[in-house]
Amino acid sequence: FFLCQRPQKAKVTEIHVRMDCNGCVQKIKRALSGIN
Repeated sequence: FFLCQRPQKAKVTEIHVRMDCNGCVQKIKRALSGIN
């Protein structure tokens, strides 16, 4: 069931990831630096 819905959501997610890429990367780096 999940795989059947995946293609459409994947395209939308891909667009959001491209738009938010820089912000997400910065958040991840901050989180990792906080752990370390």
